[in-house]
Amino acid sequence: MRVCVICEGQTEQEFAEQCLYPVLLTKGIYIFTDHFGGNVSAPRLAHFVRNNYQSYDVITTFVDFYGFKNNQSKTRAELEAAIMQATQSLFDNVDPAQKFRPYVQMYEFEGLLFSDIQQFEWLLDDWTEDKQQALQQIRDQFTTPEQINNSIETKPSHRIEGLFPSYVKPTHGIILAQEIGLSRIRSECPNFNEWMMWLESLGVDVGD
Repeated sequence: MRVCVICEGQTEQEFAEQCLYPVLLTKGIYIFTDHFGGNVSAPRLAHFVRNNYQSYDVITTFVDFYGFKNNQSKTRAELEAAIMQATQSLFDNVDPAQKFRPYVQMYEFEGLLFSDIQQFEWLLDDWTEDKQQALQQIRDQFTTPEQINNSIETKPSHRIEGLFPSYVKPTHGIILAQEIGLSRIRSECPNFNEWMMWLESLGVDVGD
């Protein structure tokens, strides 16, 4: 099973390749990635799907809600529906749902990193007990990391950067995700876990 994951940026692409690929490979699923570098919109995603869907068994997306253009007036489900609607006319005699499933991550990739705030200790040089408490206070305000909210001041990445000026998304973000582990992220982030369950359902258990 050849699955293309359209990512928002380099960090999401690295996360898919470093963290998702090994897990999905055990199901006989080979993922291939591409990224937009931001500026995500339903028409841009539809254009990519139109030009590439015949090269893969399935295409999906891994894009941030926060980075999606004109997201303020829509929910995650509405954004995903808009992406799907934009692709409806692209398939000839094929059910689009069999070839494509959009997924929008709430609110952005950094939200996943709040699945286990203790792991920040081993990565960032300016870790202190006060910063640990600050991270924990942020996490405790929300039922899941995916609810850490969407604005310039309060989005997950801004909160991390405010506490840790040395944070570099493409480098630290992936290392943190690897230290936290996919199992912990899935247990804390239900939307992400649902998407992963769908991806796993595309394959079969091929063992070691």
